[in-house]
Amino acid sequence: MQRKTLRLSVSDMDKFGHNEFIGETRVALKKLKANQMKNYSVCLERVVQVKKAGTGGSARGMALYEEEVKEDEAEERGRILVSLTYSSQKGRLIVGVVRCAHLAAMDSNGYSDPFVKISTAPSVFHW
Repeated sequence: MQRKTLRLSVSDMDKFGHNEFIGETRVALKKLKANQMKNYSVCLERVVQVKKAGTGGSARGMALYEEEVKEDEAEERGRILVSLTYSSQKGRLIVGVVRCAHLAAMDSNGYSDPFVKISTAPSVFHW
């Protein structure tokens, strides 16, 4: 767990099947102690992956991917409160989504129908 990062991505569930991205955050797990619960209250941000042509050492025909955050997209998109516990006995990370607050309005009524996707990196699974 010392080298892993938890990625929390919040989206708005759309009844027509097109879910809208609200924001995401990442929490480094290196300070998480085994069998001890820790709460994190973190800001969600919009992070946009931009494909840029590779320069220098890139292989022929391939492009490098870099994350670029534009100024107008760096605004806070809400907050998420999560509780984390690493169970050394089970070898598992227990994640509790306690609350999301001040989320960006995604629906016409000024609210959103949020859900959270959780993943860790580095991992054998891709994002």
